[in-house]
Amino acid sequence: AEVAGEAETGVETTTEPEQAAPALYTDDLVPEGMHRYAANGGEIIEWNLEDRSGRKVNIVPSGYLGRVRVKVRFDTTFADAVFGFHLKSVKGIELAGLSHPPFDQGVVSVEAGSIIEVIWNVRLAFFPGTYFFSFGVRSLSAPEFISRVVDAMAVKIIDREHSAAFGLFDMSDVGGSAMKRVEKGGRHE
Repeated sequence: AEVAGEAETGVETTTEPEQAAPALYTDDLVPEGMHRYAANGGEIIEWNLEDRSGRKVNIVPSGYLGRVRVKVRFDTTFADAVFGFHLKSVKGIELAGLSHPPFDQGVVSVEAGSIIEVIWNVRLAFFPGTYFFSFGVRSLSAPEFISRVVDAMAVKIIDREHSAAFGLFDMSDVGGSAMKRVEKGGRHE
């Protein structure tokens, strides 16, 4: 997947307490390859990455605490709906994802005509780069997704200052790490 226009025109800024750098939003960060599959009894009608107050963001520092939100309108009643999303790299590698309810906690019953909103509170502990969110909702008793949107939204992770970590995921030192010399010039201390 690719991103059209990463220019920062029309950028809004939001900073929250506990965040290392401000989160931004720009209309220019849009996946070129978004694909919406045919609806089968419902449709994903809205999705966002948001700060914790509900403001849309799509340029965030590594380790950002935010919310992923999806809204689905149902045309059919389902006794066993499960909502989910995943995050992919620009090379298409699925890096992480969540479902609601979690697989060990059952399913959700939804009625035709209802609109359901699911919000996940997340930490985006990825290294700088562009990533893509895909969303889906399915019935466990049906072979097809109720609704699915692939590469629905792009997010750009920007570098945090003074990070010693490297790789795809930010495992950040949470304190308490130490170093001690166990040998000095070939002699054990």
